[in-house]
Amino acid sequence: MWGPRHSVSFGGNDDTDEVPELCDNLRDFMPQDGEARADAADVYLHALDRCIELAAASVAERMLLSCEPVPSVSDLEQAVALASLVCKSAEAIERFLAFCRAAGPRPAAAPWPYHHGAECRAENSSNLNGRGDR
Repeated sequence: MWGPRHSVSFGGNDDTDEVPELCDNLRDFMPQDGEARADAADVYLHALDRCIELAAASVAERMLLSCEPVPSVSDLEQAVALASLVCKSAEAIERFLAFCRAAGPRPAAAPWPYHHGAECRAENSSNLNGRGDR
């Protein structure tokens, strides 16, 4: 289930399809305006859950690192592709993603005391006693 491609949830793990490509293929099978949506409920739920997970991952990076993390372009591409299964317009996609960000965890006021990001360690060369030793 976990991993950069999250392909197992879509029914395969052969790494041949990217999430945006899978969403493009699924879009033709999604209910149109006025059609019943019950048969596609699993797809709607998966899109919502996965978009919340992607937003939460970004919050978690900010909580664990002392500096701003590098934005994940693939996470954003996945979130937009998944949201496009649920939404018809760019404005609706943005509002859906804003909802997903709000539904996820809230960032802490300050980073956790133990930073695991090697790219940020150079910025944090001194500790609380001011001597620079850890």
